[in-house]
Amino acid sequence: MRRFQMRRLPIWTFLFAIALGRLGAEEPSCGDIASTAEMARAESMPVLIETSRRAGEGYRERLVLAYRSFQLNPRSRPDAERLLALIPAGDAEQEVVMTLGESLCDNEVVTDMKALALVRDGFARELARAVMLAPNFLSAYVSYSLVAVGDPHSDYAVQMRRVCQHKHAGFIEAVKQLPPATEQFFASHVINPDGCKVLALPESDR
Repeated sequence: MRRFQMRRLPIWTFLFAIALGRLGAEEPSCGDIASTAEMARAESMPVLIETSRRAGEGYRERLVLAYRSFQLNPRSRPDAERLLALIPAGDAEQEVVMTLGESLCDNEVVTDMKALALVRDGFARELARAVMLAPNFLSAYVSYSLVAVGDPHSDYAVQMRRVCQHKHAGFIEAVKQLPPATEQFFASHVINPDGCKVLALPESDR
């Protein structure tokens, strides 16, 4: 069971403290960041694969590789599953997602920051598209929403509405797999699964 399922509202404050303070995390090299940004900008699979060979092998690099692979192959279930398999599984991985687009090394260029920011901003949208191709990941997708919507700028619940509408039976089943208290919180604060009404709106839509 993902530990996100057991968290309650205070974890959101804690996650943002992590993202802001970084908890002394080791700074990635600017070379790795530049290569990762190149992956985010890749216009074809050959270019993406070649660029990935110059990038590191951490969660950030694997996530951007899977994200861009799915964008280039939007009808590929294997690519959808590779992206969904990288749904953040803990605080450290969530921090990586939240800080994409921020200054990650001393000499990072603005164009690289913008390229990675596009990954961060499109993450909820691409996960929604991916899980409709690979509904076997619905449980993990629904569970992660409880963390994702803690970001006041996140449109995760808005994007999730399409999944609720088009994969309704599976979506309902995934929600029912949450612990009872978490299921109630989801239905009253994230999205009402019966009518697919979005409750966790991003700040810009409130």
